[in-house]
Amino acid sequence: MKYILLICLFVNICSAIYSQAAYEEYKTYWPNLQTLKYDFNIEVVFNPKSCKIGSDKLLKKNYIPTHKEVLLLYRKDQTTVTILMMRSPALPLFDGLYLTTGQEDKAYEKAIWCKKVIVPGNGYIYAIVPIERNGLKKIFAIEKYRIENNEIVLCKQPLYSLNKKGITGADIVLYSERNTKSEKIADIPKGKTVFILGIDKIRYDGAEYDWYLVESPLGLVGWHKPFQVDYKVTYAYHSINILDGQEP
Repeated sequence: MKYILLICLFVNICSAIYSQAAYEEYKTYWPNLQTLKYDFNIEVVFNPKSCKIGSDKLLKKNYIPTHKEVLLLYRKDQTTVTILMMRSPALPLFDGLYLTTGQEDKAYEKAIWCKKVIVPGNGYIYAIVPIERNGLKKIFAIEKYRIENNEIVLCKQPLYSLNKKGITGADIVLYSERNTKSEKIADIPKGKTVFILGIDKIRYDGAEYDWYLVESPLGLVGWHKPFQVDYKVTYAYHSINILDGQEP
């Protein structure tokens, strides 16, 4: 059990990546925002004029929230969004924020899990959420939500911005479309440095697949499906291993 906890802690602290620069830039868009920060890189940035803190004790320095605590309430029209912080000492991998319009005791139902969230009071919520897993690393991106009909609704993006360097873990092919039958743009051998511009998700035969928009060492850009299965040795691997980044 001890080893399992250590593995979860390692993954939670060291393994997630996303565009920190973009998140920090977002926070400068609105003046007079306040910030609540806690361990495991959990952060809530909010407009104090339109949001209500769950308790004044949350503002105290070095305060440690309980295993389940309301951090923030944000009301838009007739809907109240509750931002809960969940903590599990046994499984820190699941520590984080839950955004919900439901009751506190039903926080997990249709809730949005994230590590950081911005509530500027303009009717939208900006959250750092996991969109994919690359090996042991979680890949995070910024998502925008609106409040509609008593629900938190995702504003769908055509592509998630990533902008990360990676090393090819196998020989890969870049395609002109998100389809392996489309025109080949480039063949890149194993061990080469590439630049991952973004991630897209498509559905096919009822399943969801990730596709990377990749720039080759020569500057050619094409689509690549990163998760592959090597049937010769019967194991799965990521054909592009992302190099940099830390937990959000």
